[in-house]
Amino acid sequence: MHRLFLFFSLNFFGIIYTQGQPANYIISKASFSSPDFDEFSPVFFNGDIVFCSNRQARLFSSYSTPENKSFFKLYEADTLQGSKWQESRILPGQVNSNLNNGPATFSRNGDTMYFSRNLVIEGSNKKITGKGNKLGLFTSVLKNGEWTDVKEMRFNDNSWNITTPYLSPDGKRLFFASDKPGGYGGSDLYYSDWKNGFWDNPVNLGKPVNTPGNEAYPFVNIDGSIFFSSDSLPGKGGKDIFYSQFADTSWIEPVNLNAPINSKWNDFGFITDGVVRKGYFSSDRNGNLDIFSFRTIWPQFLFCEKQRENNFCISFPDDASIDIDPLSLQFTWDFGDGQKTNGYIVQHCYSKPGKYSVKQSITDKKTGKIVFLKSVIDVNILHHDIPEIIAPEPVITGKETSLSASFNIPDYEASAYFWDINNNPAGKGQSIKYVFGEGRTSVKLLAYLKEKTSGKERSVCIVRPIESNVRGNNNKTAAVNNSIQLNLSEDAVSNNVVFSNIYSAADEVSGKAVFAVQIFESANAISASDGIFRDISSKYDVKRIRSGKGYAFLIDEQMNFMPAYPSYKDAIASGFRDVKIITYMPADTAESELWNFKRTYGLSGSFYFVNNGTSISKDAIPVLDRLILLLKRNPGLKIMVAAHTDNTGSAGAEIQLSEKQAKSIVDYLVLNGISRSRLSSKGYGSSRPVAAQYPESEKLKNRRVDFIKIE
Repeated sequence: MHRLFLFFSLNFFGIIYTQGQPANYIISKASFSSPDFDEFSPVFFNGDIVFCSNRQARLFSSYSTPENKSFFKLYEADTLQGSKWQESRILPGQVNSNLNNGPATFSRNGDTMYFSRNLVIEGSNKKITGKGNKLGLFTSVLKNGEWTDVKEMRFNDNSWNITTPYLSPDGKRLFFASDKPGGYGGSDLYYSDWKNGFWDNPVNLGKPVNTPGNEAYPFVNIDGSIFFSSDSLPGKGGKDIFYSQFADTSWIEPVNLNAPINSKWNDFGFITDGVVRKGYFSSDRNGNLDIFSFRTIWPQFLFCEKQRENNFCISFPDDASIDIDPLSLQFTWDFGDGQKTNGYIVQHCYSKPGKYSVKQSITDKKTGKIVFLKSVIDVNILHHDIPEIIAPEPVITGKETSLSASFNIPDYEASAYFWDINNNPAGKGQSIKYVFGEGRTSVKLLAYLKEKTSGKERSVCIVRPIESNVRGNNNKTAAVNNSIQLNLSEDAVSNNVVFSNIYSAADEVSGKAVFAVQIFESANAISASDGIFRDISSKYDVKRIRSGKGYAFLIDEQMNFMPAYPSYKDAIASGFRDVKIITYMPADTAESELWNFKRTYGLSGSFYFVNNGTSISKDAIPVLDRLILLLKRNPGLKIMVAAHTDNTGSAGAEIQLSEKQAKSIVDYLVLNGISRSRLSSKGYGSSRPVAAQYPESEKLKNRRVDFIKIE
């Protein structure tokens, strides 16, 4: 049974010893570790150390191991007072059974213990000391100075061991080791999350932490990194202590702690302060299992993430979903920080982190007024809370170069800086000097950080490659070229910037929205015959639709943006001050079908009429027949046929021509079964152009036929 319990600490796989490691640590046997008994797996508890030991706690014991040794109990030592091993005291209360107990871990406030012990603690010596008596996890509560209310955790099982627990600093995740089936090897590391008032089902940490060998004794630091023991990962021999950290979506490749912490013997049960400045671990290097203290004389750069620059420069491109006439219109970007600029593709550098609402509009070049709001993007610029390595520009080979640490992390202060260049110690302090050789050099910076309010410490490490040559070089490109590229397709995180696409006209255009000229909005349902429309009604029919403010009043609707722009200018000329072009989706199915019909077959007058006359062309007949089917399918739909011409003839002649064209289409629809009561016609001549009258390619756009839903 004694051997079964130590399975997680004494499983050898071979002896390999590596010399020549940097001297990172000084170790010494802990004063509370005895000369003749076994002690292992220390854990911090209210300023003291709780550990496992098989020293004789009572004069008489009912049970003993096959080796005639006592079972392991949980002890407590006052490390602040430097207590000797004889002064250690057994934990009071119900947690120490007659068999193996521990290791243990504690909640943040110290009132709850999670610990390991044998599942069966009473019965015959043969029954309870056999290999079938597995280890499981239990909880206990501290009441009046004693540990009581021992309860078994729900995922214990008589078929496998669950042991070496460690509770994360936030108390929300419990790590442990188990040799349950379905893992990667002998014993694997698992975790369970506290959810909805209970501990969830165990989850295997997976590769590369777990191996075909044995992993156990997890310790989780304040930054979420994990120290654990393994007898299968490449190390120095026996069971070694390794470090890993969760980055992005997986754990990083474990790093072996340097000698003299790791050795050719079994080393495990590691605990430390937040910056790995000092702590304890277990080892059998002296014959017995002992607890050793360590002190760091030069930090081991266990994991350094690539330096992330706080880039506040962003490139904003137009999505090319709407064509504009660059002679009269322009794209204007309002960056949400009081700055604006014009252009298709623009760059902007923000002065500080924050949330900004960026608006892209189409504006009139003459007046500067907003004609159309094209997009709204929320930009959240974050500040990476890590130090930065600052190097001069350029870095010249053979010349002494100053390196410095830029530190701007809210609520923290830096207590120490350590530099490593090409895996060699290079100095301490916020700034150092170094002579670079030619080529690329790996520079690492490790900083000890202290939280201002709590005093808790953590460490961060960053790495930055620096290029140098005899002529000098620029490590940084101009901000405009280094700018973050905006991704409008979906919410995206780019470096230290989060984009959220709040509104995009491109989405509405692809969804077949209508471009409409809105002359104003009102909370009141104003009649189209109201005097307010006097200066515009002679040329346009005013349409009223529901809007966010109550009602919007429209004078023109088009399939694309530019054909609506001339109507916008007419409204401005008529004295309306809040004119803008908007997009909206048609209100009902019939109207949607009518717009789809126009998108499919177009509005070209040259298509509908022979030689720009009044006779319907042969090609137009099947198209008009489809319009007849649409009208019959939607018996409540009424339409106006509106015909437009260019300015080739006189205004009066063009009006007459367009009226005859509109009437000829209405006549064809009536002849084929559509009631005249559902139809009307109007000829506008050249009074409402949607394009320029020159060149001919633009002029042709003005000769058109439109089909408009009427009430």
